Amino acid sequence: MLEKSLLYKVLNQFSGVAKWKQRKKLLAPCFHLDVLRGFLSVFNEQSRKLVEFFQEETTKDFTYIETPVTLTTLDIICETMFGVKVGALENSSSENVQSFRRTAVLVPEYLELISYEFDALNPNMVSGFA
Repeated sequence: MLEKSLLYKVLNQFSGVAKWKQRKKLLAPCFHLDVLRGFLSVFNEQSRKLVEFFQEETTKDFTYIETPVTLTTLDIICETMFGVKVGALENSSSENVQSFRRTAVLVPEYLELISYEFDALNPNMVSGFA
């Protein structure tokens, strides 16, 4: 059997590959084909709504696609994970969508703050999440 070099082992520790392998094993059952088949109707319904949205946008010179794709993703996640129809694409100014937008801004800021505090507690660490 081949033995990995010391350099490989050190780089592997800092790259996060070992953590990813553990997380991949935990997540794999969620993405099993039989599980995903159960959500096919949700994927199809939300995809149709997105296509209809883009068909209405064809009269414009330019369409910024990030927002409708993000809202459709939110619709799919809420319905498949929580069983709740949010209607984010149809009602982008709803309270649910606004809450999601605020959270999308606050969570990265919070994680960055925690990272700085963690680094300050342990100056020998390369990163707060290493």
